[in-house]
Amino acid sequence: MNVVVDLYGQRRTDIFGQVYFEANNMDVTPWLKQLVGKHIQVKGTDANFSVWGEVKNGLVENILLDVNNSKLNWQKAKQDKYLNVESAQIQWWKSEGNWLLFGNEIQLVTDVNRPSPFNFTVKYGTEKSQLQANKFDLTAVTQLFTLFSATKQFSLLADSNVAGHVGELQMQWGEDLPLSGYLDVVDFDFVPKATAKEAYMGVQNLEFKAYWKDQDIWLDLNGKNGTLLTEDTFSDTITYQKLKLQTLLSWQSGSFVMEMPTVVFQNNEINLDMSLSYSELANSHLSLYAEVTGPTQGKIGKYLPRYLIGDETYDYLQKAIHTGRGELTRVLIDGKIDQVFNSELAISERGKFIVEAKLRDGQFEFDPDWPAIEKMNAKLTVTEDRMDIFAESGLFSSLVIDNNVLASIPLVGERKNVNLSLTPQQLQLSDFHLLVAETPLRDIIGDVFEFVLLDGAADADIKLVIPTDSSPLPNGDIPQVFASGTLDTHKSTLNLPKLYTEFEKIDSVITFANEKFSVEAKSADWHKLPVTFNVSGAQGEDGYHIKSDLVSTWSVDQLNNVFELPVFEHASGEFSSMLNVEVNIDDEAFQYVVDGKSDLTDVALNISGPLEKAAGKYASLDISVSGDQDDSSIVAEIENRLVFTAEIPEGSSRLERAHLAIGGGTGVLPESGFDISIDTPFIEFEPTLNFVLDIIHALPESDPSSIGVIDAPTAINGVISHFNILGQDWKNVSLNATNKATGWLFSIGAQQTLTDITVFNDINKDGILIDSQFLQIVTSGEPTAAQTKTSELISSGLVSPIGQTPNENIGLDKTVQPVEARVSNSITDSAELICSLPPIRFKCEVCSFNEKPLGKVQLTAKPVDNKLVIETFSFEYERTKLEATGSWLGNEAGGVTSLKGKLYSRYFGKWLQNWGLNSGIKESDATINLALRWDTAPHEFSYEKLNGKADFKLGEGSLSEISDQGARIFSLFSLDSLYRKLKFDFSDVFAKGLFIMTSKAISFYVMALH
Repeated sequence: MNVVVDLYGQRRTDIFGQVYFEANNMDVTPWLKQLVGKHIQVKGTDANFSVWGEVKNGLVENILLDVNNSKLNWQKAKQDKYLNVESAQIQWWKSEGNWLLFGNEIQLVTDVNRPSPFNFTVKYGTEKSQLQANKFDLTAVTQLFTLFSATKQFSLLADSNVAGHVGELQMQWGEDLPLSGYLDVVDFDFVPKATAKEAYMGVQNLEFKAYWKDQDIWLDLNGKNGTLLTEDTFSDTITYQKLKLQTLLSWQSGSFVMEMPTVVFQNNEINLDMSLSYSELANSHLSLYAEVTGPTQGKIGKYLPRYLIGDETYDYLQKAIHTGRGELTRVLIDGKIDQVFNSELAISERGKFIVEAKLRDGQFEFDPDWPAIEKMNAKLTVTEDRMDIFAESGLFSSLVIDNNVLASIPLVGERKNVNLSLTPQQLQLSDFHLLVAETPLRDIIGDVFEFVLLDGAADADIKLVIPTDSSPLPNGDIPQVFASGTLDTHKSTLNLPKLYTEFEKIDSVITFANEKFSVEAKSADWHKLPVTFNVSGAQGEDGYHIKSDLVSTWSVDQLNNVFELPVFEHASGEFSSMLNVEVNIDDEAFQYVVDGKSDLTDVALNISGPLEKAAGKYASLDISVSGDQDDSSIVAEIENRLVFTAEIPEGSSRLERAHLAIGGGTGVLPESGFDISIDTPFIEFEPTLNFVLDIIHALPESDPSSIGVIDAPTAINGVISHFNILGQDWKNVSLNATNKATGWLFSIGAQQTLTDITVFNDINKDGILIDSQFLQIVTSGEPTAAQTKTSELISSGLVSPIGQTPNENIGLDKTVQPVEARVSNSITDSAELICSLPPIRFKCEVCSFNEKPLGKVQLTAKPVDNKLVIETFSFEYERTKLEATGSWLGNEAGGVTSLKGKLYSRYFGKWLQNWGLNSGIKESDATINLALRWDTAPHEFSYEKLNGKADFKLGEGSLSEISDQGARIFSLFSLDSLYRKLKFDFSDVFAKGLFIMTSKAISFYVMALH
């Protein structure tokens, strides 16, 4: 260092001359360390300069500084920095109380660049001072910020790369003037230092204008066709066509305040308008509001700010949002900047952070295992603690979205779940089943909705909780999806295939929570019959347990209107029912129990004998079904008078073995098929046959592939003490019926008959065939043995009609026909009976009528309206034969029988004797033409009711011995004996005998005499 002083004068005010100072390789490090921060390591300084000064009147009035190759080296954050002044000439002089400072050809070199030389001018005055510089590079100047970054105000600038070309810099100040100025920069770069896992933003090539006054600075930055520097804050490079930022910076009471009223960002994908305010005075409070139009289709993920919404949320949205465009996004931030995004703080301490975005035409996949929401129009809302995506329209699997899907994701907590809410109105339940089948719901509630099949529409509220983290929980369990919901059905259909049951027009509430479900049906139709029911299922310790309860009130007419089966014609009235079903399903097996009861108190049963019941008498239908994976059994009974049992074997849905017991007992299941047994002290054939045939006709046709099908009966067996058939009382009856190819064959054995009755398949065409080996017809007017016996049984309390129990001290209801009448040998309402009869063919090898022989009998007849047309009727006994035709015309009573034919008897007198008529005729044949009628059924023939005409001719023979030389012959015409003659009783005429060779025809007109 060299110093030359050349001064003259005695007093200070007179001193004049020159001063020269030169320094070479001067180390100014100790002095510099006092000015920079402790975190700055000054590595070395090398100052080379010379200073020449002119002194006048004891004052320096002119100074010239010449700097050459001076260097400054330092290190910050382990990065070497330097600033070299290769050359600079700075001249200062004083003029009339003011001074001027000029800098010329200042050449700087930094570790970043080598800018062009620049000039500056400083004019200092007592009232106002000014600085002006043109066309210099900011880089060298801003490098000095790293030396002076100890204060918060300079730390951001010190840690950033600030560059640009200053076109003009103007500043002024004074004693009464605040500092003010103007700065115009082009190609302005602001590249802050990046910090791991923090939001980052830098800009380049902007036009930068700054205006400041005192403690306020107004910044105006504009850019065109540039690129934002974002590091990893965004997933892709973001360019712009327009960028505009207007900022007001203020220092108040030593604190920093920033206002940004205008932030505009535009490109062909997105438009941003934003304003914000930041204040250190309010503990670093940030207020921000922004509106974003866009991004365009498929660009949403590109503009998601990673560190503003958190890493997990950012990663989730990048994977979830496949396509889509933004229509309008609004962002609101209000709070302390170091707290708003601090996830460790409570929500109430973090201020407000709200993002609302309208997404259009998107594809959102909330979980890789679930189908994405396609064509989604949605509203996305992000707050401090959660993100909600409300889908306004789109497709989710098979569901059409109509403002009814909400996905909610918590942003706090160690484990985060996607909470998906589906609330479609009038959801098509077929689409719901597709949703279950096509999504992971099949593994969660698939079994539930295989058991419960739905069709129709429902208002739905479905909630899914889907873990985003599949790692084990602290207890070792793997997080599972939780599905719950409610389906409010309206006039829908519910099918329970495992219970072989379907309901229609259901108004119900169906709820489920994973494997647990319930169905509460306020109203429903089962085969068009009204019911209410509930079904529930849940996992139990020993398997999956299902329970169902059904309640109904029906009338017999309702059943008949629905099923249109003749079997319902045997009952009338209304009844209430309750059915309970329980099913347990484990891994490889299942068990179920069904219990049902119907209150038949208000039902009247009109069948026969003990199967009759009057309305008002208590009775119940009880049903019990139980089974497992191997087989099932069914028991249904009415007061143990009508009992149905069946079994369904493994692998079949058919009733392979079934038995119906009429009268009492449970019977024994057949080896296969379906049979019927009848065991009762008394019964009537016609109503019982109709009832059994109605049951047979009610059965569905055999089809092994159909569910719940039962074959037609293969056999019917019965043991009946007293069996009434068309007024005939047959005792100790054994009944056996088999199903042949052509129809049903009923074999009946009793004291009075041994008969086969064939009921052909087409009964209306082919009718029935009655084939008796022997038959005893009894029409005595006295009570029959059956009547007497059944009366005794009821009186003793050994048997009782339905609705009464044995020894019950109440009589039969007046509406119940007495047993004597039901077993009576008198037919009533014959017109109705005839209308119900099929065509009849009857033959009997040995037949008798009231213990009088008919021999071999044959009959063919068919009904025409209320008339039974007797096409042929014949009997043949020994050498007596009748061939006739006729009819039975029905009415409200027994009807009217007409018969016309020819009777031939070789031994007429003997045949009459067999019929209890003593005619006195011996060894004579007879030919008789008959035209007869009687007021009752054909088989209720009696002399008292007989009317008509008989023309007969007697052959050779003899009469009983006579002694009045033939005078007694005239007694044939005696009115006193007419009644006997009508009975072919001629004993008074031929008391003594009369031999006859022949006799011409004699006509008798027969009238009923009582």
